[in-house]
Amino acid sequence: MLRNINKLVAYVLLFFLLFSLAASALPAGNAHAASAPPVLTPRTSPAPDTAHDVEINFAANSAWTSAITGVYDGGTPLTANSQYVIYPAAQSGNQPSVMILAGVLSAGTHTIKVTAAGYADAATSVTVTAAAITPNKKLQNGGFETPPISASTTPGSKTTTPGAWNYYRDDADGIGWKTTATDHYIEFRNDIKSNSNSSIPIPEGGQFAELNAQFPSSLYQDILTNPGTTVNWRLYHRGRNGTDTMKVQIGPPGGPLVDQASDQGPITDGNSAWRKYTGSYLVPEGQTVTRFSFVSVSSANNKANEGNFLDDIFFGIPPHIVVTQTVNTALTTGDVITYDVKVINNGGDVASNTYASRTYP
Repeated sequence: MLRNINKLVAYVLLFFLLFSLAASALPAGNAHAASAPPVLTPRTSPAPDTAHDVEINFAANSAWTSAITGVYDGGTPLTANSQYVIYPAAQSGNQPSVMILAGVLSAGTHTIKVTAAGYADAATSVTVTAAAITPNKKLQNGGFETPPISASTTPGSKTTTPGAWNYYRDDADGIGWKTTATDHYIEFRNDIKSNSNSSIPIPEGGQFAELNAQFPSSLYQDILTNPGTTVNWRLYHRGRNGTDTMKVQIGPPGGPLVDQASDQGPITDGNSAWRKYTGSYLVPEGQTVTRFSFVSVSSANNKANEGNFLDDIFFGIPPHIVVTQTVNTALTTGDVITYDVKVINNGGDVASNTYASRTYP
């Protein structure tokens, strides 16, 4: 009897030993092997830098993108929408991508990892260079008139379609503006025949910009400012294919940029007319450079690369009119008195519809 009990105990111990060995051979936490993720490939032309979004492409895979649980810079998790955006499908020739927003990655080499439920981790290495941006003394090219897109060829352009639109790198001469777009291009337009509302007069000059260019991005300028000064801003906005919405953000170049309320309410418009928006901003103490930035919120057809027309941009102090006069006092009876009157605008904005008068004896 005792021998049979010992044999039974030995069989039980052998069973648990074999079960443990079999369990240890299975993948931890999952009885099934993880699926292979798509290969991540960083965009390297133009070379990634700290001033532009960093684009990491992959082959379209809707199951994988819908299962994504996180994006990491090394071991540091990034925050969706504020630090990275997933574009699961190609748009206007652009590949599906993980877009890490400008300024998130510091200069250096980074290991970017994407995790997804049911998939092995996808990872790649990307090298980011430091980008130095020289601030403008005042806002430049507020009407988007430089370069002119009517020319048959224009240095710095991506494509040339005279009388319609063009793309310019944000380091082109005279352009003034910067973009966070990974391809470094800004879109200028004028009379667009493909747009049913192309006959609507442009607010200033003959050209304007489209905020939603080839890539969703921010359009901005870094401008020298005096701390403690209140500066005014102005823009004209119109939708492209319907109702488009954008916002203004202002703050130090290194952030945080703060959403600005306009005097006219949210910046949202259809494509039947341009609308003027204004606002003001108090420059904080110690902030000698201020970033004035535009960000797309939505577009009529939900395409990230279409919508939000902009024109006649201003950012600076209000107009300040100074009138001086001189007169020759060394006169005798019968002499003609000549007054020399000078009117100078020492402010930043245009002093339109301004009149000066004086009664002379």
